[in-house]
Amino acid sequence: MSLIVHVLSAVLLLSAPAFAAEGEAPWMTPGAAEGIPWGSSSQPIDAVPRPRDYYLPDAGYIGRSSTDRPDDLELSAGVPAGERRFLRYVNGQLVDAWQVRSGSLDTHDFEIAGDEAWVGPVLGPADDGYRSFGIGRSWTLGDRTVLHWTDRTSDLQILASRATPTGAYGVVRAAPLVPGGAGRAKARIKGPLKDWVMPAADYLSGCLENAPKPVEAEVWLQYDAKGQPGKIRATTDQPAPSMIECFASAVVKTSAPPNTKGSFTVLRIR
Repeated sequence: MSLIVHVLSAVLLLSAPAFAAEGEAPWMTPGAAEGIPWGSSSQPIDAVPRPRDYYLPDAGYIGRSSTDRPDDLELSAGVPAGERRFLRYVNGQLVDAWQVRSGSLDTHDFEIAGDEAWVGPVLGPADDGYRSFGIGRSWTLGDRTVLHWTDRTSDLQILASRATPTGAYGVVRAAPLVPGGAGRAKARIKGPLKDWVMPAADYLSGCLENAPKPVEAEVWLQYDAKGQPGKIRATTDQPAPSMIECFASAVVKTSAPPNTKGSFTVLRIR
């Protein structure tokens, strides 16, 4: 009997951490992130500046100089493998947070507490200069909004909680990708993906409307397993404002055979 008791005790001790992990409190809640309430001046001691080349959806802000840039921090310790966590401070106060995970994120508390505002395609991060198309779902919770983003081409998910804009911090929130205005002149479209993007030719021309002419853009596009746009990157030989977002919005409703990938060019002479 004594041996059985010892064995059972050992099993319980070994299994205890698993039960504790399952019951662990969520990192982000409607009222806080990292246990820090919104508006608090507390900062984790292990945080480092967020890499500026790492793209996050729903992270836009309005500013004219470097002093207008909010302080974005990434937690560097105690973060589970396959996850990244970010905090944003404005004037020393916590205003926003992002949780990025290779795997599912629990949105139950936000769904219960919030009112759904919209669902639609939104750009998120990817490797090698690409942006990923994903499905975003946004809720309004009092004076905050929450975005849940799910990648179309991987298991990556993002949960973002954003504050209401103030006089000191102008927020640019994510919104579903929709084709913008058509160009005032026709553009020449060529390349391997020409046939699949031709339905968006007028919108692609519109993306170069305000660029110095002549201007040429090269766009690399990958479709997902359902034939929907999955990843995109682009370059131009003349400055073109909001280039990636505009091209993504232009092609968002196009389709191609599953897992098609390649490039196309857009040329505007005038």
